[in-house]
Amino acid sequence: MAEEVGVEPQGSTKCEANIGSAILYQNEQNTLTLIDLPTSIALAQGLQGDPPPIDILLSSIPLQAPYPSIEPKSESAIANVLKRQGSNHLEDYQEFISNGLQEVRDKHSGDWCKPRQVLSHDQTQWKKDKGAVEHVSKDSKDDRDRFPYSNSKCLFLKLDQAPGIVRYRSASQLTLRPVHNVRTTRCLLGALAECSSDVLEVYRIPPNSTFLSCNINEQSADEFSEAVVKFYPTPSASAAPGQFDFILLDPPWSNKSVKRSKMYKTMKTTFGSKVDLDPISVLRRMLGNHIAPQGLVACWITNNFSVREAALKAFEDWEVDLIEEWVWLKTTVTGVPVYDLAGLWRKPYEVLLVGRKTSLFVSERTVDTSREVKRRLIVGVPDLHSRKPSLKELIEPMMLDSQNYRALEVFARNLTAGWWSWGNEVLEINKNEYWKSVWV
Repeated sequence: MAEEVGVEPQGSTKCEANIGSAILYQNEQNTLTLIDLPTSIALAQGLQGDPPPIDILLSSIPLQAPYPSIEPKSESAIANVLKRQGSNHLEDYQEFISNGLQEVRDKHSGDWCKPRQVLSHDQTQWKKDKGAVEHVSKDSKDDRDRFPYSNSKCLFLKLDQAPGIVRYRSASQLTLRPVHNVRTTRCLLGALAECSSDVLEVYRIPPNSTFLSCNINEQSADEFSEAVVKFYPTPSASAAPGQFDFILLDPPWSNKSVKRSKMYKTMKTTFGSKVDLDPISVLRRMLGNHIAPQGLVACWITNNFSVREAALKAFEDWEVDLIEEWVWLKTTVTGVPVYDLAGLWRKPYEVLLVGRKTSLFVSERTVDTSREVKRRLIVGVPDLHSRKPSLKELIEPMMLDSQNYRALEVFARNLTAGWWSWGNEVLEINKNEYWKSVWV
């Protein structure tokens, strides 16, 4: 059961935001954006030009007040935090964020988020309905003959059946096999739950989306590279075969507070084996081959200085120059940061490093330390744990052709219409239980 939770309008100045946009406020320079997080993800489930989504993403209750302070009290605890941060680079953000926040308060008279449909605690998964219209897919020779790209190593599963649930015996059937929805509308993909043969876990697959569900390691990297070249065998106006115009990464960087909460696995806990390299090492080796000339790469980082350095080293390996920093500030429904901006232990923001591929060889490149890195501020009321705003609406204006570009999200937790997604949680937010259909 979903319950709608809204924010009381402030007088008669309720914002009449475009129903087809997640943006509640944006300045003329596009350097400051107030975004509605659930709407951004919902809109990303459709192709550009599509009508507003018929599906609503179920969410958490919008935050009414900041989180309680958990700042370190003792001198030794403070010293440990400062040592981990390793630099005063975070102090530069405080004035930038404060100024942007004040601008939103001065120029935006509406709400700081849209009304939400709240996910209830007793939300359940779909059960197998013998009377439902569904299509049972089997890995038979006849099915293989219908798939456009097929060989013993890389067999695409093409979702092109009539309306209904495309069903597989288990989610493991989808592991390490690229899946592509060729339709211009979303389809339903079902797999019997590993824990029970009576539960059909259903996922909503956006139009023209493709995903590879697996851990990122040496084996899957080879599978990914082969699949992408087969999927994009010819060049586009801006990319060579097997290359993307935009690549977004959200690595599960190791984090002490996350490790304690056990909300999700980080790279150390997932890839701690001596057999496999950590995924960033794997990506540093091969991802550069899939970045188009002048392509954009964006990587979410934590506020730990060593994580920032690791991301920048990956940029260097991919011949990508840092050109922008996007800061996502999390606020309450009244625009108050969820933590103190000057806090040491927890920051109310996350940083996205944005770079552009250069065509120069490493030996020909020079580091311009005087070049100013452009900053943009994204403000939004947070949602369920680890959900981030979809960047689709913000990044498309930066593409050479916003209607025809190639995009990839690595370590994705949801699918995006028209994009590739790669990681071991690509279907997480696309679970049917997180969505409510408004009309069909």
